Amino acid sequence: MSLFGIVLLAIALQQVPQNQTGIIEGTVNLAGNNKPIAGVHIHVTRDGVSSARNVPFNADAITDDSGRFTLRAVPTGSVRIEASRSGYLAPSGASSVSTTVGVRANERTEVTGLTLIKSPIIRGLITDSEDRPVAGVGVEILRLSIDERGRKTWSRASPPLRSDAQGHFELTSIRPGEYYVRAALGMPNAAGRVVYFPGTLDFNAAAKITAREGETIFADIRFPHVQTTTFKVSGRILHSLSRPANSPSIGISLVERDPFTPLERTLPASIARTTMDETTGRFEVRGIRPGTYDLFVTAPASGKNYLSKVTVDVRDRDVEDVDVVVRPGVDVKARLIADDNSQDFRFALLPGDRSLPMVVRRPAKANIQLSVTRKDGYPYRAQFVVDEQGTLLTFPDLPEGDYEVSAEIKSILNNTDFYISDVRVAGRSVYADGIRVGLDPVDSLEILIGTRGGTLTGVVLGKGKSSVRIIVVPDQLRRNNPALYRMESLFTKDDSGQFRIRGIPPGTYKIFAVAVDDDPVPYRSSEFAAQYENRAVSVQMDQGITTSIRVPILRRD
Repeated sequence: MSLFGIVLLAIALQQVPQNQTGIIEGTVNLAGNNKPIAGVHIHVTRDGVSSARNVPFNADAITDDSGRFTLRAVPTGSVRIEASRSGYLAPSGASSVSTTVGVRANERTEVTGLTLIKSPIIRGLITDSEDRPVAGVGVEILRLSIDERGRKTWSRASPPLRSDAQGHFELTSIRPGEYYVRAALGMPNAAGRVVYFPGTLDFNAAAKITAREGETIFADIRFPHVQTTTFKVSGRILHSLSRPANSPSIGISLVERDPFTPLERTLPASIARTTMDETTGRFEVRGIRPGTYDLFVTAPASGKNYLSKVTVDVRDRDVEDVDVVVRPGVDVKARLIADDNSQDFRFALLPGDRSLPMVVRRPAKANIQLSVTRKDGYPYRAQFVVDEQGTLLTFPDLPEGDYEVSAEIKSILNNTDFYISDVRVAGRSVYADGIRVGLDPVDSLEILIGTRGGTLTGVVLGKGKSSVRIIVVPDQLRRNNPALYRMESLFTKDDSGQFRIRGIPPGTYKIFAVAVDDDPVPYRSSEFAAQYENRAVSVQMDQGITTSIRVPILRRD
């Protein structure tokens, strides 16, 4: 037991009568074979207070060679037990596994079900083209996934690493799965490079690694020798009043526009060499290969963060005199319109938002979540405010650019027949083309809500004990509207195969039943519909009407 845990336990012993405490003991095993795990940290907490006295309780222990642990003088009542060890994960992939048990006075409580898996280890050596180790190289462990629209997407499986003084890197806490390893290197008098394991500049040629439980995978990356002429991009960063933006917090990112490269969920760190004169606002970015780039500039002013973008074409010479004008954003406003004015709808607040009076946060029939996403892929997080009635939402100072708009019903108390029928601006649906902030009249986004959606019931044929997803895809003329798609899950415990989906907007749909596996279902992609819709069940949904169908399980090619 740690010294801190001993102190806490001693305090608890002094304040809780011994006849109002019990003993907790248990074993931590390796999932799958029940081998005991020694050296696991056990942390016991009581979120509330002791039933004996108002005494919070915390204690710690370490499992012995047989995987056992014992904690004495634990106050009666419910306590939470958490088990963790470096190099191990919960079967879910979390960093620890936990459970809750009830402690009775003068009794022993045996804790069961605490199992961990041994994390894979990914190790590697970064070398240059002459096989010399390279220190300080940024290394990312990435997942490549397909989103619901069929787009390839990179996401980090862990925080970025850096190679040590000998060029080595190691990741010891990662869940089993398939990954790619990417290294970013900026070198003096040469272009910055992004290289994928085992040593290619082309992500299509990158080698996928399979990290299995308890295995050590070696992913050495050798930076290839590439003779490439590079150029520089230079210019000025200006405010809208043509004054130099001289804040030291100004950020510059140059991102290549490549439609064949997977989307990044986080903006990759720039490996180009950037200099800027904080007095004049002049900047220079060196080591740029030929290509088309988006130059993003972020600048704080008056407590707000501004974002501007210009497109830069680098061909066979330096690009000079690029002016990036950092303008104030535009307030984008939205309101709710329902086909039944007697219903109570409000915009959902941000998690933890306490800026509005309690009357606004009283339960509504439905809370509507509205979001906007930049089409250029920049991970800009748009903040919003909601008025006191909860019916007018504003995205203040939204930077100019093209955005996708989505609306979703997040919580419903008494009725699941509600649905989003459309989002419009100036009478035009924005689902197909989005909104152009800075060009479109965006002070009157209208979120149209229907209150009498249809109900789809049915049976999945041959479901058995497998988990199945029911996918609802609208007819071809309406597939630009994401609010018309639905995906519901039927889990293994329900072997009847029966399902019920409410709140489907009127219209014609294709219904699929897809077995759940590790591969995502790109059900909003045109390729998915084109390949499988002849095997789907067609259905016409009408307002307030229940429609029943029978759906066979789709076996994907």
